[in-house]
Amino acid sequence: MIAAIGQPISSSYASSCMGDGEDGELIYSGFTVYTYRDASGEVVQDVI
Repeated sequence: MIAAIGQPISSSYASSCMGDGEDGELIYSGFTVYTYRDASGEVVQDVI
């Protein structure tokens, strides 16, 4: 994803309640991307 839209202004990750992975929040100018990542990779959950 970063290759497609660039580096976020900031990002943070915390333990997820959805599984063994982490929930991510990547903040861009004008929108925020919410992700879930684990050993198999990172998946976009929502964009607001």
